[in-house]
Amino acid sequence: MDLKNKSSRELFRLTLIFSAISSAVILAVPIMANAGKARKIILPLIFWAGLIMEQIMFRRFAKSVGGEKQRKNSPGVIAFFKTGEGKKADIVLIVSLVLFILFAVIQKDESIIQYILIFAAVISFRLHAIFNGRYYRLWRSKNKSGSKSLKKER
Repeated sequence: MDLKNKSSRELFRLTLIFSAISSAVILAVPIMANAGKARKIILPLIFWAGLIMEQIMFRRFAKSVGGEKQRKNSPGVIAFFKTGEGKKADIVLIVSLVLFILFAVIQKDESIIQYILIFAAVISFRLHAIFNGRYYRLWRSKNKSGSKSLKKER
C-alpha cells in the first residue's frame, strides 16, 4: 500500500476502516465461542493489528492536514460535542455504556446483547476521539464543510 501519495480523505477513510475492523472483532467473540485457539490467537491479533493500523493511518492523516504543528485545541479523547459527527458518536457512547452497565448488573451470564453494547461503546469511543479531535476539525475547517470537502478532495 503506497501511503505517500494518499490524500487526506483517503487516509481518513483508512483510519475509519481499520477502526471498524478492530472493533468488529468484539462481535466475533461470542460467535467463535467454540473455536478454541482461533479465538484465543486470531481475534486478538486482528484486534491489535487493526488498532495499530488505525493509529498509523490517523498519524499520516494528521500530517497530511498539517495538524502536527497545531497544539492549541484539546485532544479528541477529552473533547465532547465539538462537531456534528462527534455529537452523534458521543451520544452513542453514553447510551451504550449506560445500557451495558445495566445489562451487566441485571444479567448474571454473558449475552450477545452485552457484546453488541461493548462493540457500540468501543467503536463510538474511537469515533468520538477522531471526530471531536483537533485534526478532524482542522481538516473540516480547511475544506469549509465536511460533506462538501469529500467531493472537493477527489
